[in-house]
This record gives sequence, C-alpha cells and structure tokens, in this order.
Amino acid sequence: MSQPSPDSPAIIYSERLWPAWWVWTSALLVSGATVLVLIPLSTPAAIVTPIVVFGLFCWWLVSISLKIEVTADTLQVGKARVERKFLGPAKPHLGPDATNARGPGLDVRAFLSIRGWVRDVVEVELIDHEDPAPYWLFSTREPQKLSTILNG
Repeated sequence: MSQPSPDSPAIIYSERLWPAWWVWTSALLVSGATVLVLIPLSTPAAIVTPIVVFGLFCWWLVSISLKIEVTADTLQVGKARVERKFLGPAKPHLGPDATNARGPGLDVRAFLSIRGWVRDVVEVELIDHEDPAPYWLFSTREPQKLSTILNG
C-alpha cells in the first residue's frame, strides 16, 4: 500500500460503504443455488462453479463499494472529485427525508452516487456556475457528521 506524499493534504474524513451483511448473504445464496442447476449435469462443475460465482460476486461487491474522502481542499465520492471552494452548504437526509431526496425530490441534473444498502444521504450544493449539476447527492452512514465537517 502506498503512503501519501508529503505534498498531499491530510484526510479529514474517510468512509468506505461496504455492502451490508444481507448483500453478502444474498451473494452466497445465489452462488449456492448454482449447485441445484449443475448437479444433474456434472458433479465436479456443481462443486467448482458456486465457488467461482461467489468469488466473482465478492470481487464485484468490493469494486462497487463507495469511498468518500474529505480533505481541506477536496471532496471525493468514488472517482468524482470537487474542490471544496465550489461547495455550498451540506445537508443530511435521514429516513423518509432521504427516501424523498433520492426519489420525488431529486433534481435530474444532480450528481448521484448512492448505494441501496445505505439508507441515509448527504446533499451538497454546488456553487460552480459552470457545472450543470446543482448539487451532489450521495450515500453515507454518517450524514450528520459528514455534513458538519463539510459545513465547518
């Protein structure tokens, strides 16, 4: 693992949105179900295939886990990055308010990075008039803490 360079700003907040336990369990069950399909055809295939399928599920789930990082200068959500000087107020959305923000209250121009296994979201207004997105809306397990950091 590489060490940050002395020139890179310190990370103020970091979060990785790993899939919930029920997502991993679903992947295991779907992988195991391949045994039922393959056992009449080939016993060796019925043993090997679920292992391979579960390995692929694990790789995919790890690859789509969202990483959020905040430094003094930037906000990064997944591969998207914006300088904090272009950020307006951050607002946490919890429970039913989060459901509304992701659904009927969503502006179709917004940058959206949500994960279905995380209920709450943060909305961060963009004040860059050249950016067509009015705000970023993304999943987080700590919306109030993240909003406080971004507003502070």
